[in-house]
Amino acid sequence: MFAVAQDTRIERAGDVTFPDPALSPLGTTTTPPKSDDDDDDGDDDEAAMPPARVPLWKLSRPAAEASGNAAAAPLAASWRRCGEGVLFAAYESLTASDAVALLSGVDNTGLMLWRSGGVLASMIVREPRGVLLGGHSAHDAADGAEGTTSVCVFELGCGAAPVSCAAAASLAKVPHAAVIATDGNPECVALAAENIRRNLPSADDRFTAAIYSWGGELPGAVLRWISDCPPRGSRLLHVVAGDVVYNADAVPLIAAALASVVRAASAEGRSFELWFTALIYARAWTVEASAALADGLEAAVKAAGWRPADKSGLAVPPDDGKAPGTVLRFQRVVGRSP
Repeated sequence: MFAVAQDTRIERAGDVTFPDPALSPLGTTTTPPKSDDDDDDGDDDEAAMPPARVPLWKLSRPAAEASGNAAAAPLAASWRRCGEGVLFAAYESLTASDAVALLSGVDNTGLMLWRSGGVLASMIVREPRGVLLGGHSAHDAADGAEGTTSVCVFELGCGAAPVSCAAAASLAKVPHAAVIATDGNPECVALAAENIRRNLPSADDRFTAAIYSWGGELPGAVLRWISDCPPRGSRLLHVVAGDVVYNADAVPLIAAALASVVRAASAEGRSFELWFTALIYARAWTVEASAALADGLEAAVKAAGWRPADKSGLAVPPDDGKAPGTVLRFQRVVGRSP
């Protein structure tokens, strides 16, 4: 297991069945869609995934729960109403079948619990306002009055989506809020959808998961949030990502995804505040190589017109014997005020 943000903890809460039909009605499927090249001979070649038992994890802030100190955990009341902490299912390590499939090019590693996702999610549990809203007032985002902040959290490479789960739990009661977890793997999207649903009081299509290829057209849920934002008040679209930079080829793809966000928000003709937050850890390579990838992503984002932003609430916890993580945080404003 890994270290989490100060005053939070992660623990195993049992096991669940995946896929779970009771948690899947969020517009996703556990059967990958057919391509145009697939034979349509009437046979059911694309059988649904057989059910599996997956560990269930709980992220919580016991100190805040025990003290009832709302001031110590802004927006905490929102996610407390969804249960005591944030729940998500994820494998602790790659299953034997997925390890064999990986040799054939089928990458299900996103179904695992990765350190970057768990740590970034724990940061949200500890300090929702500072991490998600970039310093905007919790009252502004939560009171629902005209002229308040509309917020959308858009996660890239979500995997099992602990980050989006924490965001959805935090913002479940906030008007004009949305959380969209995205991944290129249909199985990850299916698990992410179920995990998000675990943290909501009821099904809500503002909080969902979708397949997305970086740089392509944004998911419909993101585009709907952009077009449906109230005409008055602030509009904040926050792109978040865990360990998404595995090699240098990923850097231009992430930059392309951010460019798609800029284009979509700019086309609306209104002012949008855009944020990008990423947590990057060294992996099998050297710390120096990992730092070079983080530097490359930072340079690409800056070159695209984003500027460094405040990293309040994003202190990476020390993890004995493991390489430290790097937090990247940027913002920019597009469009114009009415």
